[in-house]
Amino acid sequence: MDPTAATYVLRVTSGPDAGLHVPFTGQVVVGRGEADIRLVDPAASRRHLILDTMDQGVRVTDADSRSGVRLNGRHVRNEAVARPGDTLLVGDDEMVLLAPMRTDPTGDAASYLLHLARGAEPARVPLLAELLVGRDESCGLLVDDASVSRRHAAIRRQGDALTVVDLESRNGTTVNGRRITGSRALRPGDELRFGRARDTVVVPENRGSQGVATELRITLEGEGATWSVHLDVPAGRSVGSVASALADFLGQPSDPCAMWGVYRADDGALPVRSDSWESFASARGDLIVVAPTPDLEVPVPVSPRSPGSDTVNVRPRASRPPVLAVVALPRPPESTSMRGRGVLWQLAGGAVAIVAAVALSFTFGPLALVGAVAGAAAMAFGVVGEQSRRRHQLAAYRAK
Repeated sequence: MDPTAATYVLRVTSGPDAGLHVPFTGQVVVGRGEADIRLVDPAASRRHLILDTMDQGVRVTDADSRSGVRLNGRHVRNEAVARPGDTLLVGDDEMVLLAPMRTDPTGDAASYLLHLARGAEPARVPLLAELLVGRDESCGLLVDDASVSRRHAAIRRQGDALTVVDLESRNGTTVNGRRITGSRALRPGDELRFGRARDTVVVPENRGSQGVATELRITLEGEGATWSVHLDVPAGRSVGSVASALADFLGQPSDPCAMWGVYRADDGALPVRSDSWESFASARGDLIVVAPTPDLEVPVPVSPRSPGSDTVNVRPRASRPPVLAVVALPRPPESTSMRGRGVLWQLAGGAVAIVAAVALSFTFGPLALVGAVAGAAAMAFGVVGEQSRRRHQLAAYRAK
């Protein structure tokens, strides 16, 4: 199997680790302590879950975590299979599984999207080389119906040629209403059904002949608002330049150092920022998520390792950004109210002086009254001076 085809990206869209963007392949442990992908979320366990890449997606195993793991909102019991575009809830971190796109020199995307009609919820399923269909959780297209075998059929691709193979299923596979035996070549517009399930897979036209969709829905990662936009992209523009224009439209501050990128919410397709926008073949109405993403020209594989071994370029358990400056407000001044302790002590001292002078006036006469008046004047001037000083400090504080 091509190792680049089995490489995925785990991206945290919201929570304490929002913005964490880690490519991986093989088996990795995600958690707060002894893990390959380390989180700072205090609600995550030290070994929270295990991700193991497979032909049809990523096996998600709950490593006996405290708060459990949710895949697309459903609690994972023991293990489940996640596919690009699926969301994971780990502690307070919400994550999405992305699949980096590979383009050949002609600009054709490496993934082919099959249309899936599942009741009232139409969707699209990415197809690389082979897509297994069945009830088993290891299948790329999981069909939860009793009439469908655990490994019912396989849809295979060579270039733009598609073939469906019935894997000796109990209730068979039909193409356009006719049951097939063995394999059958597929053409655009063919409808596939498996057993008696209501799910229908439709083969679309060649993506290369669809052109570039100009009417898309866009949203900023972590925000709930969705915008319907019409794009007019000149030929040769890169994905990064279009992503920057979309970020500017969504009101994000202009920053020449920001690396804006996009990914498709439906199937988790993550294009390289330097690729042409034409190579990111999207259909009308696709939901495109705009987010700051590093350019993953060569995704870095994470090889399996024993727990507790050193990990390079992985954030430590309780890492925090370095403190560059401490911003503090000026110290608030004393109140100008007469209730301040300094003013009260001045009033109390002046009152004692006046009482003493009045008492002495009965013995020494008018001379003591002059002292009382002088004491009262000193008290008044002291209070006025204190109030003036405090008003000056308050004016300087407000200016700062």
